[in-house]
Amino acid sequence: MPAAFLQEIRNICNETGAVIDTPPTATTTATSSSAVGSYTITVTGGTDNNYTITPVNGTLTVTKATLTATADNKSYGCGLTWPAFTGTLSGVVTGDGITATYTTTATAASPAGTYAITPVLADPNKKLGNYTTTLNNGTLTISSGSLTVGPITGNSSNCKGITGVVYSIPAIAGATYTWTVPTGVTITAGAGTNSITTSWTTTAVSGNVVVNASTTCSLGSATLPVTVTSGLTVGPISGSSPIC
Repeated sequence: MPAAFLQEIRNICNETGAVIDTPPTATTTATSSSAVGSYTITVTGGTDNNYTITPVNGTLTVTKATLTATADNKSYGCGLTWPAFTGTLSGVVTGDGITATYTTTATAASPAGTYAITPVLADPNKKLGNYTTTLNNGTLTISSGSLTVGPITGNSSNCKGITGVVYSIPAIAGATYTWTVPTGVTITAGAGTNSITTSWTTTAVSGNVVVNASTTCSLGSATLPVTVTSGLTVGPISGSSPIC
């Protein structure tokens, strides 16, 4: 076999598409914002003096993108402002217009406990079908809160029949107060405030003076044990009878 012919075979085997006189082009109707699915890649054109070009179409497969929305954890308790619910949204393709908000079933009046914060997606352009979505809840923790109440100042021992005995605690902003006293004792002034005046009747018995204080989101109490005594027994006066 002539050497020149062998060299020509080697040249043909080592040639690339760069030697084609007019290369074919490949196009598709899909774009970067196309919906999930399969699209034809169409091969057209192409000429060369040494080759017969046969176009063979291909397939472009558009798969779902991954979208993740994660709610941030929040807390709420006595004296705090109800939180704004936030989170992180990732994976949205530019122009799809998908957004996320975050919500919970709890309110400022809900009892202490934990509540789910749920991501909610808005899809004004109907693009969610192009995504595999993952929604991660956050946690809202509501604490019960407790007030530091007291101590109660006032007598820890009273005689029966004494009046004008004052019991009080330091004032608490925004609090309401409920006092209870032992049997036989009456509140003569200050009911519903942080300071009361009491009267201990002759039937008063030993017991606790108690105050409960509460605000819109917490409560507390204080107690002072009080002992009741009968007081001094005076007389009768003794002496000799005069002789007239």
